[in-house]
Amino acid sequence: MNDTQAESRPLTRKETGRAVFEFVKSDLEKRGYALMQNGFDPLYPVSLRTLQDMRNGKFTESTLQKIPGIEVSVLFSITFKHQASR
Repeated sequence: MNDTQAESRPLTRKETGRAVFEFVKSDLEKRGYALMQNGFDPLYPVSLRTLQDMRNGKFTESTLQKIPGIEVSVLFSITFKHQASR
């Protein structure tokens, strides 16, 4: 598999959560905040616990939509592994 093929595969839920987590972490650090209870932005629209859960792949579409700088669009992909016999 070459790099182009690897980039075109959809991310798993956990990979998506980790990418969002890293995005939020970078944004907060640029603004002088941290991902710790005593240094977290008190006005951030998502809680620190929710961000930690997100890193492990536990999130909803509505949670992602609350994060500044992220645009959410949902796509479905269905693959039939076996053809149904008649």
